[in-house]
Formats: sequence, structure tokens, C-alpha cells
Amino acid sequence: MLTSDRYRKFFHDAVKYESYLQEFKYRIENPRGDGYDSYLPLNWQRTQRLHKTIQLESFMMDFLKVYRQNIQWLLIAEHWCGDVSQSIPVMAAIAQASNKHIDFRIAYRDSNAELMDAHLTDGKSRSIPMLIQLNNEFVPTGTWGPRPHEAQELVKRLKAAPETAPSYADELHRWYANDKQHCIQRDLFELLSKS
Repeated sequence: MLTSDRYRKFFHDAVKYESYLQEFKYRIENPRGDGYDSYLPLNWQRTQRLHKTIQLESFMMDFLKVYRQNIQWLLIAEHWCGDVSQSIPVMAAIAQASNKHIDFRIAYRDSNAELMDAHLTDGKSRSIPMLIQLNNEFVPTGTWGPRPHEAQELVKRLKAAPETAPSYADELHRWYANDKQHCIQRDLFELLSKS
């Protein structure tokens, strides 16, 4: 477990959502040749589409109108991750609608191994996105990730079957399209309720 001082440092070293988007665009225009370049254009399209069209549901808006806690959301992410592209615009929209009660920042997984290793999925996987909710003393009050709970169960089922494991990502992104960000908003509402 990390100390509050370590979380504070990770948070202050992390980037804001606007910088994340600028760096995303730069990565597309300046490929690194690291094997992830091919994922970036589609993930950029997903992120931009949701960034422009996300509508927070009434239960979330009603909650945020009366929410008065000041917290930090520290998201472990990378531009190449499809689940990040489906989730990060929702988190940014919630933070923006919180009237500055949620300070939202992004730490890159591949350059923050200590942070990632403290928040492994099922204690073994460096799956992202991983959202860490921190109070004013930079103590975690909850986590969310790497995808909405219904999607996580779907992925586990698909990966367990040899006939569906190779194409699980196609099914997963169909699920995201059909869900229309409902499940992630429910999950993040539950996370905020723990603050």
C-alpha cells in the first residue's frame, strides 16, 4: 500500500484531461513505432465522440448538485487502451459537472509502475483504466476499474471460452455502444457515495 505522500506526488505529477487530449493528438501526429500506434486513431475517434456527446444521467446530475466533498480522482491510463477511450470522457464530464469538487488527473501507466502495481486487477493484472478516489489527505476511499462491472463480467466469460477469446474486444465495444455509458455512471455514482 502506498503512503498518502506517495499518492499526493503521483497526483501532482499527473496531467489534467485537457493535457491528456493534447498529448493524445500529438501521439497520433508523431508515431513512436512502439507497437501501439495502430490503436490510437480509433481510440481518438471514440474519445472525441464521447467527449462531444456524453450526457450525464439525471441521477448523476441530481447527486452532483448537492455533492460538497472535495476529492481527487487519479486515473491510471494510456492512450492506446480501448477501455480508457470509452471511460475517460465520462469521468471528465462528471468532474466538470461537480463544480470543482472533483479534481481529475491522469497518470500514465507505463511510466508509473509503482502506482499501477499498487492497484492491480484481481491482484495480478495491470489492467487500465484504474480510477483511484482520494480524500483531502490523499488517502484512497475507493477504486474503480478497469471497466464497468457488467463489461468486466462479459470479458471474463468471453476470455474463458476458446471460441470467443480471440474476438472478445469486438464484443466488448459492441457492449459499450449498446450500454451508452449507463453502467459506468452507475459504478461511478457508487464510488462517489463512498467519499
